[in-house]
Amino acid sequence: MAGLTHNQIPLNYGWIKARFGLFKTVPEITQNLDKIRSVYKKVIVRNKRLKFKNFKSLHNYIYKEKENSLGILKEFYKSAPNKVNLFLLISNVISYYIDLKEFNPTLIDLPERNRYGKRIKELLVKAKGDDNLVKEAIKWVADKDYIDWTLETVFKKWPDFMKEHSKPEILKEWGKK
Repeated sequence: MAGLTHNQIPLNYGWIKARFGLFKTVPEITQNLDKIRSVYKKVIVRNKRLKFKNFKSLHNYIYKEKENSLGILKEFYKSAPNKVNLFLLISNVISYYIDLKEFNPTLIDLPERNRYGKRIKELLVKAKGDDNLVKEAIKWVADKDYIDWTLETVFKKWPDFMKEHSKPEILKEWGKK
């Protein structure tokens, strides 16, 4: 939430309630925010807004193991050499998923597409931004003949896919089944 608001989270309880889809009352939300502020000392209130003192260090970086990180996913696509648009990349993978599942695209509503998009973003982070690898994983799960597979299944089976994907071709063809 801090990333969406550029570390300027409004203390508007209606906004917070709508943003998270909460069914809590204003006193309960206030109590939870007070508890967050008491536990995390770097959360402060200024000008009726919540802020993190260490916001820049809290970002979810893609390549944690490397010294020269490319930054959060959004920054990664801004600085990518081919200037890939993240929205187009996710839409492309969603279309591939819908085609593979043989859904009627006109019957899929916006909340469902948003749910697909969230999971695809997580898969793209695992794939370090390679949408073709995500498509291969989706195809791999589809070929496994699971009874009812979804993007959740692809996410859960990612380690198995990467294990098989990293095998040399000769072992895939002639190795253990």
